[in-house]
Amino acid sequence: AAHVQVAALFTCCALAERGRAHITPNHKVTSLEYAARTLRWGSSSTPPSRGGLCEPCLRVWETRVSFQTARRAPMLSEPLVGTKDAAGRKSSRVQTALNIMNNYVGMTLLSFPFCAREAGWASAAILLVLSAFCAYTGWLVVQAYARIVADGHAAPSYAQLGQVCLGPAGKWLVLVSSTFETLVSIPGMFIGIWANAALLFPSITPSLVIAGCIAVSLPANGLSDFTMLSSLSLLGIISIGLVCLAVGYDVLASSDQLAPPRELVDLDGFPMASSITMAGLTGHVALFPIYEEMREQTYFKQTLFASFALIFLIYGSVQVGGYCVYGSTLDILVTTNMASGERGPIGTVLFTLVLSAITFKLFCSVAGTVLVLVDIFENVYHEQSGARFDNATAMCWRLAMWLTSIVVAGLAFSSLQYVTALIGINSVLISVLLPIFFYVKLHWQSMGRLRKLWFGSLSLLSILMVVAIACVDIQEFTRSLGLGA
Repeated sequence: AAHVQVAALFTCCALAERGRAHITPNHKVTSLEYAARTLRWGSSSTPPSRGGLCEPCLRVWETRVSFQTARRAPMLSEPLVGTKDAAGRKSSRVQTALNIMNNYVGMTLLSFPFCAREAGWASAAILLVLSAFCAYTGWLVVQAYARIVADGHAAPSYAQLGQVCLGPAGKWLVLVSSTFETLVSIPGMFIGIWANAALLFPSITPSLVIAGCIAVSLPANGLSDFTMLSSLSLLGIISIGLVCLAVGYDVLASSDQLAPPRELVDLDGFPMASSITMAGLTGHVALFPIYEEMREQTYFKQTLFASFALIFLIYGSVQVGGYCVYGSTLDILVTTNMASGERGPIGTVLFTLVLSAITFKLFCSVAGTVLVLVDIFENVYHEQSGARFDNATAMCWRLAMWLTSIVVAGLAFSSLQYVTALIGINSVLISVLLPIFFYVKLHWQSMGRLRKLWFGSLSLLSILMVVAIACVDIQEFTRSLGLGA
């Protein structure tokens, strides 16, 4: 999921709040260091000195800070952001669109060609429908946020929005869903690291590559300052561009060759294709901070829909291109197929850059994401007991989550499609159902009968869809383990 791209930055948020990261008066910081070290858990305090930041860098990264902080919003007991007047909003329409795309497009991009293998060319229609649907529910959740702020409340976190609309059950639905997504994403990252590192070093036995990756990742659990690693989040953007270039190059290079078998429609693969597609469209938690930073908020709806159109084009180009070249032979990671073909010098360079950027990016995200997960547990513990973990306890939790994720990744190494599908199924709750419920709860009294019928039907359809997809995916998974007929 896209949210792993900013995990290291969240870690700096916690460290800065606890006084472990400091900016000295004579220290010239980069724009990302400034962003990471001035984040607060909902604090509205004035940030420290801007150091050597130029105004364009400050404008870009202050915008990124607001929506990246939202990834930790489910656990915040204080409001995430305060409402801003026009002078405090810095993002243009173009910047807002880029922020939205950055928020959603992640390493799930590598799995979109696999959706085409599962459902055939019809997977493009699935992507189109779900992209439009998620754009619509994204607009619903922004309207729900705006309604609460208009009623005089401080701008809430996503969990607070759940509590305002649905009571404690709404808050815990958000918390459980967000925690589950984080828990599942870490083994998925490990699998991605191991698979791509093995392709990067084909002359080394895969088991030795995996052992080496584990050994290298262990010391990262002792890091207390993630400022340097957080700057590597830019690799996510670079990786996306490289993947698109590499797939495009393969399409051009193989245009004169006989294509492998392909299908127009494969209904049996619709559930898997739908759940993986949803995994690439989760990210509604961050939309309201992006909206808050937009200078011309009256254009946010158009900007949101235009951004999802571009997201559709990015995912769709890789999906269609990968299916054109590799057809029914596609693996869950398209990089596996890229490694099996003959490549010219340009193709080899592109492929090596793709593997290097993705592997390094995922590696740098793991430790930060583990710490995010431990912080979630610590904040739940703090809300219940009033105390926080000491350093030794926090380290034990980090090592336990790291080791558990490795074990799960080892067990699920050949089942990455099901791990990704699980994230997608979960995202239906947090990015589809909850936005509908929040909007309906806040606007029920002003709705006419037709609108009530529309949202009721939409909710019922979404629930039936997620239940059906989950059942089929679970059955397929059990069959893959030899547990079913």
